[in-house]
Amino acid sequence: MRFVKISNVELIKIRKLYEGLMSYACYGLFFREGLAIGEEFVNTVIDSGEEYFKAVKNVLEHRGWAKEVTFKNEKIFVKESAEAEPGCKSPTCHILRGILQKVMEEHYGKKIRCTEEKCRSVEGDKCVFKYEVAIKE
Repeated sequence: MRFVKISNVELIKIRKLYEGLMSYACYGLFFREGLAIGEEFVNTVIDSGEEYFKAVKNVLEHRGWAKEVTFKNEKIFVKESAEAEPGCKSPTCHILRGILQKVMEEHYGKKIRCTEEKCRSVEGDKCVFKYEVAIKE
């Protein structure tokens, strides 16, 4: 597998380009991109032999999606998301949300809904994602 590097500045420019063309509809596309990227994360994590969440944290940080990731209860805390752009009016970490949702679905073997409760783009110094089982049995 070959990796292509893209800067957080480039990610932000791409988001702004899509927002200009599609408005908020582009967020669903970014989320779906994250789901696709998340599938590869899962494969990498499973092949690593490490404890699942430690491996996820390592891959996210190593590939530059975040500076620090912490899993606690039903929340994921992310410092310096690559998609964050302080000063925005709404959350911007749509690709990362998709990645995290796919990672959690693999872990639990169920459909998961991941939402960004707090985004560094809007306020604070970190992003907070909440996940829950999407379809209750």
